[in-house]
Amino acid sequence: MAYSKEFKLKFLKMLENNGGNVSAVLKHGEFRSLERKTIYLWKNKEEWFDNALKEVRESCKDNVETALYKEALGGNVTAQIFYLKTQAKDRGYIEKQEVEHSGSMDHKVVRWRPASEKKKTDL
Repeated sequence: MAYSKEFKLKFLKMLENNGGNVSAVLKHGEFRSLERKTIYLWKNKEEWFDNALKEVRESCKDNVETALYKEALGGNVTAQIFYLKTQAKDRGYIEKQEVEHSGSMDHKVVRWRPASEKKKTDL
């Protein structure tokens, strides 16, 4: 079945309204007859659709980033920590371990040999 560009644009808008969830869109009336493989076909064969699909995904990410930011500003400590760890690394908000060692670093080099090559005196 051939689908018009208008139909595909409606699909993309519905996809954006559903947070990029293809399964949710396929449950809506006019899109129930669509199969996931048809969407992949459009994506692979029509450059404009592939680009629009990428833009929808970016828009969904933007929406979640905005919601996270609003939660952080609203006092949600978990959101604040997450935001700072991912967006403020340049200010030192990173997870890392600092290990200090004092004392010597003596080492001994041991030649490894398979057990089959070892003599009984080595054991």
